Amino acid sequence: MNKILLSVGVVILVLGLILVVAFWPLTAVRGRDLTTEGYEVGDKVTIYGTITRITQFGDLELIQIDGELEIVKTDGNTSMEEGDVIYGELRYSQTLVRYWRIEGELKPKMHIDLIFYAITGVGVAVSAAGAVKV
Repeated sequence: MNKILLSVGVVILVLGLILVVAFWPLTAVRGRDLTTEGYEVGDKVTIYGTITRITQFGDLELIQIDGELEIVKTDGNTSMEEGDVIYGELRYSQTLVRYWRIEGELKPKMHIDLIFYAITGVGVAVSAAGAVKV
């Protein structure tokens, strides 16, 4: 048994598990939980959630997240579809009314989640290598 390798593996494993469980709630707001209260025009926020509806109006898209949050995309069609789990940055904007507008692109949340799962898997592998007697 290699105690140093085992310890490093356990640390990596715990770090991966913390990222899997806590990263999104600590760094972003779930779409269904985002309201307009407490935000000023121009504020930015990162959100994550599931696309439940996409409505096209020419170059304007209205995207519904988690069945509650409606956001506006003004620069063409999104590459996402209904049912996709995404994350992205929104800006609180105002023309005639106040609304949430997409800053940049919506991205698949799974890409980030896979990194966290890989870190957890590396932790398991390093721990297993440290636990095996050579």
